[in-house]
Amino acid sequence: MKRKLAMTLLGVALVLTGCGNSQKSETEPATTAETSTEASSAESTEAASEAATEGSSETAAETETEVPAEEPEYNALDYVTLGDYKGLEVTLLKVEVTDEEVEAQITSNIKNSDKMDTLTEGTVQEGDIAVIDFEGKLDGEAFDGGTSKNYELEIGSGSFIDGFEDGLIGVEVGKTVDLNLTFPENYSSTDLAGQDVVFTVTVNEIQRMPELTDELVTELSDCETVAEYQDYVRESLLSQKKSNQPTQKLNDLYYQIYTGSTINSYPEDVVAYRTNQLKSYYQSMAEQYELEFADFLEQYMQITEEQFDTQSKAIIQSSMVQELLMNAIAETEKLEVDDTYFDENIESYVAQTGAESKEALLSVYGEEELRKTMRMDMAMNFVVANCKVTNPEDEVETEAETEPVTEEAASEEETTEAAATEEATESETAAETETAAESESEGETIESFTESETNQE
Repeated sequence: MKRKLAMTLLGVALVLTGCGNSQKSETEPATTAETSTEASSAESTEAASEAATEGSSETAAETETEVPAEEPEYNALDYVTLGDYKGLEVTLLKVEVTDEEVEAQITSNIKNSDKMDTLTEGTVQEGDIAVIDFEGKLDGEAFDGGTSKNYELEIGSGSFIDGFEDGLIGVEVGKTVDLNLTFPENYSSTDLAGQDVVFTVTVNEIQRMPELTDELVTELSDCETVAEYQDYVRESLLSQKKSNQPTQKLNDLYYQIYTGSTINSYPEDVVAYRTNQLKSYYQSMAEQYELEFADFLEQYMQITEEQFDTQSKAIIQSSMVQELLMNAIAETEKLEVDDTYFDENIESYVAQTGAESKEALLSVYGEEELRKTMRMDMAMNFVVANCKVTNPEDEVETEAETEPVTEEAASEEETTEAAATEEATESETAAETETAAESESEGETIESFTESETNQE
């Protein structure tokens, strides 16, 4: 039976601290998508770890803090030196859509429909989707994860290791070929990294992009002509980009706050509590796989328990950066979530999370955690209300139209916007952060651990 592993460790950390959503990513063992996903994750986490450790003289090697039974309270200003957060300026990106973007979207729409031409004769071409069976062998023996049936591979997508897709161009439907390939040196599986292998591949059929005609357009949409459909797609992309502007604004503002502020240290008792939560999560996962914790870490994450402990602390710290900064602003401006504010805004959080009701949301997160999240949102709303925004569409600089959020006057619209984008801000800003400090080389291992699939009979 198939069993799925878990989120990235950083993703779990964000869930445990109430700061993010887990992003699950399934990977095919024989693809370079796995490698690129891990590289992206490693870059993101390296930046986050650098942000977390900047200005701190403490190391993971120091004596561990005793784990409290409950998460302690803390004052963010004891750990943060705030830079400017009022009067910040943001220039929104110009919203435009190119012909290439329109063409790419139409291609994607067709591929996601059932309108692809299916060929049982002919040869594989660039851009085709080849439906294939394949088996990979190392030293003549099939290796785990290297076999699949009726796999739909887009030729030219770069999703498989170098040479795999190119080796299928020109192969006829029904034919079988052997591809002599070499896995990348940095491939995720140490057993396959840098190894010469042979993939035996059979092309079962070809799915090819059809010509875009008026008839096809009517099947894809309510439009009647190709030109009308192209205009429709262009307007849709334009609307989507415009809807992303609030997220860009929040990200830009947060980045300015981050680069202008200093995290001097972290509340170690809070870090210890959350690190222990994180470890408990993976210990329970090891139990589900009927493995000792050390064996689980070695088998699925290729690290020792000592390395896990070291990296976990850095990751928990990195997940607290935004929290510390927003709470420091809230403390400075004396922003608090009183009962009136909570009652007036809780429904917006229900809508954003997709919870069935207020009671359902409270049962999952608890009122205390929701109040903490609201307070951080209030801080970001205050920043937005006191910034200057330049919109290329208007070609004028204007003050933000919203009023500062306080106990007495809260903008539900702003609260909703901040709640919706808080998670994106946490992950996207960490990926953009540029600092001089370097993370430990082993630090990339845990964060690269993405959800994978293992076959267990």
